[in-house]
Amino acid sequence: ALTEIREAERRRIARDLHDVVLQDLSAALQGLQAAQVEAMLGGEDIGLSDEVAALRDAVAGLRNAIYDLRLEGRQPFVRAVEALVELNRQLAPDCETTLAVEEGFPEDLPEKIGVELLRVIREALVNARRHSRASRIEVSLRREAGRVAARIADDGLGFDSDLRGEGIGISGMRERARSLSGELHVETAAGRGTTVTVEVPLELS
Repeated sequence: ALTEIREAERRRIARDLHDVVLQDLSAALQGLQAAQVEAMLGGEDIGLSDEVAALRDAVAGLRNAIYDLRLEGRQPFVRAVEALVELNRQLAPDCETTLAVEEGFPEDLPEKIGVELLRVIREALVNARRHSRASRIEVSLRREAGRVAARIADDGLGFDSDLRGEGIGISGMRERARSLSGELHVETAAGRGTTVTVEVPLELS
């Protein structure tokens, strides 16, 4: 009964955030952008670039928070990945985001594995959306020999890992993979895109 109450409360909060707070923030963002365009057409610079960027980040952050609340409410893993890919399409409409689920991949995963794997996929998508300037992102899921794997590949800028090192986002994904007795691999090079692959066992040891 407590679990049902908590899930109902999460759904209510997510719905209120989406239907009220997010809509208000989005309307404010559109108003600022319209004012900025109008001023530019009139030959003025009203200096709203920082405010527009900050509000845009707030809208994106709120969308992610809403997704997290819905994620905690649990739904079949593949359906949750579909929702995450759709969210990325909404946040990055100029980037084509696709999902491929190989035959034999389970519709759902054990709760801890599913939640942590979803968070790795989300972090990889956030990094690609914010930093790669990619025109295409491909998400694929596969199963082999008692393990499941998720691959997130983009055709963006990539980076020189020897010069840049491993950022907080990649470190966090690696830690989540290790918490599931899994592995995270990152393939990238400047100008050649980035591919993140996470593999985890279907059963926790």
